[in-house]
Amino acid sequence: MERAFIGFCRGRLEGYASALTDKPWLVDKSRGWSVHCAFLDAFYPNPKIVCMIRDPLDILCSMERLQETLRQGIDQQMLFIRHEDLCANPRLELERFYSYVGLPYYGNHDFNNVEQITVEDDEVYGVFGDRKIHHKVKSQPSQALEIFGP
Repeated sequence: MERAFIGFCRGRLEGYASALTDKPWLVDKSRGWSVHCAFLDAFYPNPKIVCMIRDPLDILCSMERLQETLRQGIDQQMLFIRHEDLCANPRLELERFYSYVGLPYYGNHDFNNVEQITVEDDEVYGVFGDRKIHHKVKSQPSQALEIFGP
């Protein structure tokens, strides 16, 4: 049965790849493969996984899509909410949100008792953080110095 399952998995991946390209190699930039290496190894022994690491400052500098959005004026059709503003004044930011989407403000939000009812996709990757929602809406201290150093 294990052999059949491995054959099924390999066939599904090959079918997926062949629908995308006729090339013998497929590059998939999904972060998920790194934590599913043992699974992938079952039907593609010794898979080659490349993990791109980029300087966080360069990531911030290359926000071409946002820059293009601003240049085209599409930002006039978008609502931007800064995380820091949401934490500092959640009622005001939610009032802006409700106004933007054309709904009446729901005044019963309890910013001191927030319940997480969804699970973010990044949770499957483990190493990228747990994406837990805090029970109270408040600013969190920056971890920049701790992570990147002085």
